[in-house]
Amino acid sequence: MAVPRFEDAIYGPPSTGVTLSLDTGLVRTAWMAGTTRQRRVYAHMPMTASCRWQMRAGLLKGFKNWINDNGYDWFEMPLESPRYRPPPGTTSTHALAWHTVRVIGGVSVSNLGPFLYEVALDVELKTAVVPTAV
Repeated sequence: MAVPRFEDAIYGPPSTGVTLSLDTGLVRTAWMAGTTRQRRVYAHMPMTASCRWQMRAGLLKGFKNWINDNGYDWFEMPLESPRYRPPPGTTSTHALAWHTVRVIGGVSVSNLGPFLYEVALDVELKTAVVPTAV
């Protein structure tokens, strides 16, 4: 089964930025006497990203429907990535790259003005990154 692709032609990459965070998965247990014990909660270190989009009311319903239908399974989405070099001749420090992600939190919608909304959601990045065509 093919992994669905985010409809970036309509919604584009997150417009107000992406915040990446890495969870090391380490838990420390304090003892009354002696050294601290440290253990791992899981085998890999999950990386999460907080994404935000600004969109008009006309796109909001389709966006929420797409997320409800496809977002909680793995799908591909373009994100700004420090892992890839930008194309030659650009001054950007990061380039867009396709990542395999899934939504791990609820979709938050806030009203910014008349018919303008900000949509925020948290996604988990899969450990392998989809290579981009150069």
